[in-house]
Amino acid sequence: MNHRFVISCLYTNIGRGHPFYLDGVIEELGRLDDSPEIGVYDALTVSRGLANRAWRVARWMYRRGSSGGPFGRVYSGLRKDRDYGRRSPTLALLGRDLRRRFRSGAEPLVAAHPILIGILRDRQNLIYQHGEVVAPGEALVRGASLVMVPTEPVAQAFVDFGYKRSQILVSGLCIEPRLVSRAEEAYGLRSGRLQAGGPLTGLFVSSGAEPREHVSRIASSITSSVGSGVAPFVLARKGGRLEREVLAVSRSRDIDVRVTRPGESVDQTHSGCLLGLFESRAEEAMLAAHWFDRLDFLVAPPHERTNWAIGLGLPMFALTPAIGPFAPLNLRLLLQSGTTVAIESDSQAARFGERLTELHRSGRLLDMARRGWEQYEIGGFARIAESLARRYRQ
Repeated sequence: MNHRFVISCLYTNIGRGHPFYLDGVIEELGRLDDSPEIGVYDALTVSRGLANRAWRVARWMYRRGSSGGPFGRVYSGLRKDRDYGRRSPTLALLGRDLRRRFRSGAEPLVAAHPILIGILRDRQNLIYQHGEVVAPGEALVRGASLVMVPTEPVAQAFVDFGYKRSQILVSGLCIEPRLVSRAEEAYGLRSGRLQAGGPLTGLFVSSGAEPREHVSRIASSITSSVGSGVAPFVLARKGGRLEREVLAVSRSRDIDVRVTRPGESVDQTHSGCLLGLFESRAEEAMLAAHWFDRLDFLVAPPHERTNWAIGLGLPMFALTPAIGPFAPLNLRLLLQSGTTVAIESDSQAARFGERLTELHRSGRLLDMARRGWEQYEIGGFARIAESLARRYRQ
């Protein structure tokens, strides 16, 4: 008997976080023994005319606003109390063609951005994937038939907002499947290195918008850590601000930088800075997975890689300022968990290597790793795929 089913996924492709969560669902759906037919759609390409232009403006505003600075502060203020469940001319324009395309459909439709839930609210089989471990007001929007969240506290936030408990699936943390499959082995290797007291390898990465303050602090932290014997691995968008900054710093500070791309073999004894360049989320994921087993710590803004710190036992140094509605709440959770130390100023970034050495010698870095291991279920994407299959197969 054929139990194959059809499911659609609708992207905004704004930023990295929301699209990343859909990527993981699609990957795990494809791993099922009887995988579904998956329709993949982008809000911008589905939209035409003025609606298409409105989506382009929305993406431009995200890139500018998430880059920090004065525009970023204004943008964060605009997003702080946004209610995607309230009708507005802007929402009507953005959703014009999406409603025409999807409103009358009956197949399961998964969206990871609250704006899409607001646009298509009360559509049959509308599924809201909220992958973040916090739930700011912007993320709470009514109109989905099923809401998928990573933890019980986030589930309670949606219940308090008005959803029935039966409408909510608690999946566990949504972490890249290829990292989950090696999580225990990678954690064991990391723990051994942290106890041994030898040289460390760290991952340095910005958000998709590459805010200037974050990029500057990453560059300072890299310079400081190289001087302390650390091997930095930098993930950067090809042609982006972080790549340019790392290369500029390497020339001015005489740091040996080796550039690598997905699929290339690299000498693991390279003593300088390794710069991994990507052009897509898929390439970024490939590079991160290739190097993950060798990582001892992470320097990143408190966005979706919060999951790595609290779920995979990877000690984190969180870049500030915390930009957008999710990052401040993520940062608070990270600091409370004991898995993370914040980099809150340029001077702290400049002394990063010294601080890291102190945390390593004192055993604090190992403790940070331990506090982030086995605290949460980490197979969220797999559980989501299995649950969708059980629910919607005919």
